[in-house]
Amino acid sequence: MTKKIIVVEDLKIIAQDLKETLEELGYEVPAMESSKEAAIKKVEEIRPDLVIIDIVLQGEKYAGIEAAQHIRKHFDIPVVYLSAYLADKNMLDKAKRAEPYGCITKPFGDTKLETAIEMALYKHGKDQKLKEREKRYRTFFEECIDAMYILSKEGKITDVNPAMMKLFGYTKKREVLGADVKKSFGNLHDWERFERDITGTGFVRNFEMKLRRKDGTLMNCLLNSTVRRDQKGNIIGYRGIIRVASEHKQVQDGK
Repeated sequence: MTKKIIVVEDLKIIAQDLKETLEELGYEVPAMESSKEAAIKKVEEIRPDLVIIDIVLQGEKYAGIEAAQHIRKHFDIPVVYLSAYLADKNMLDKAKRAEPYGCITKPFGDTKLETAIEMALYKHGKDQKLKEREKRYRTFFEECIDAMYILSKEGKITDVNPAMMKLFGYTKKREVLGADVKKSFGNLHDWERFERDITGTGFVRNFEMKLRRKDGTLMNCLLNSTVRRDQKGNIIGYRGIIRVASEHKQVQDGK
C-alpha cells in the first residue's frame, strides 16, 4: 500500500519540489500545508502515514515543533523535520522534545530524503508493535486470576495486580506501591534465601514461604518468579506469581 505523506512547508517552491520528489519515489502526497493550524487540521482529517514539517513556518520560529508535538501526542503519527536551522542549540533542544523520527536538512537529495522516510516508518512500526505488546501484557496482568507482582531489586513493590491485592486484603494500590515486601515475609531468612536462589539461577519455582496479609495473618505460599534485567544484563528486579499452598499443606503446617 502506498504510504501517504503530508508536507508542511511555507515556501511554495520548496514544498512543490518536495512533493514532486516524494511522488517520484513512490509516495502519495495528499496535502501540502503552510501553517501550524492548517497542518494539524489536515493531519486529523487524512491520518497520513508520516508528516514532513519545516520547523519554522510563516516566520514563527517554533511553529513546526509545536505542530509536531501536537501530532505526536494526539495522532501518534511519525514526524520528520525539514530544516536548515538545527545548528541553533536552543532550537535543537526544543525540537528533540517533540520526539521526531528524523530530520532532513536543506538542501536535500533524493537518497537522503528516502532514507529518512523509510527509517522513520520502520522505527514507528517497531514502536507500534512494542506498544501493542505492552498493552497485551497489561491486560493479562490486570485480568489474571493469579496474584502477580513486580519488585525492585531491593524488594520494593513497584506494581501488583487486583488478584494480588485481594489475596493480601488490600483495597487501594497506593497502600502497597513502594512498600518493602520483606515486611510481608513471615521469616526474614526466607527473603535472603529467595534472593540467593533467584540471583543464582535467574528464576525460582514453587518457592515455599510464609507471607503476611494486611490483617497480620500468615499464609503458606508458593512463589514462581524470574529476574528483570536491563539492557546490559544487570538484575534490576523481580516479577512473578504467588499462589496459596494447598489446604492439605496449610492444615499440616497448622498442627
